[in-house]
Amino acid sequence: MGREVPLEVFDETAVPILISDETGRVEFLNSSAAAAFGVDRAACIGRCCWEVARLRTLAGTPFCREACPLHADRAEERPPPRVSLRSPIASANDGTFEVAVFPLGASRPGRRPILHVLHPSHHADGSAGGPAPVLRRLTPRERQVLGRLSDGMTTDEIAASLYVSPATVRNHVRSILSKLGVHHRIEAILAWLLRGIDR
Repeated sequence: MGREVPLEVFDETAVPILISDETGRVEFLNSSAAAAFGVDRAACIGRCCWEVARLRTLAGTPFCREACPLHADRAEERPPPRVSLRSPIASANDGTFEVAVFPLGASRPGRRPILHVLHPSHHADGSAGGPAPVLRRLTPRERQVLGRLSDGMTTDEIAASLYVSPATVRNHVRSILSKLGVHHRIEAILAWLLRGIDR
């Protein structure tokens, strides 16, 4: 997926982020994730992501486990659905996230890092208003492309869903990166998630 993304990009965000390898071993989590999971950040490195995150369904059933369906989707190159899950330390009315995972490229054979993004859920009584100024620079079509990127869709999948060519999608992505002043798709996705876009 191009150049490596510096971890500082993830550490400076309020969005909880965890990076594991393909086996589920935690390689990084930002302070927002540590707070959401109620864990000591340093003690989590090398542990299994399901032991660290301990996310539950909205009904309270444990979701995080060794046979993670989100990891299975990534292994089979399927776009990840956003799954609504609750933090293990959440009260009944907060700590709910839409969780999606994204591959970060193959930094070493067989150990591709997997990015877990926990986007705070917006409820009907508290949804985000609209695009922040930095995202108002994007055209409606560019917002569609970026929204689909944030859902984990590939270039070909976005092209098919919008009835355009993959080359057109790549042109939109280049324009998005330029307008947002970032160099990587993941950074653009984080800008989308951080700015509280109402999807």
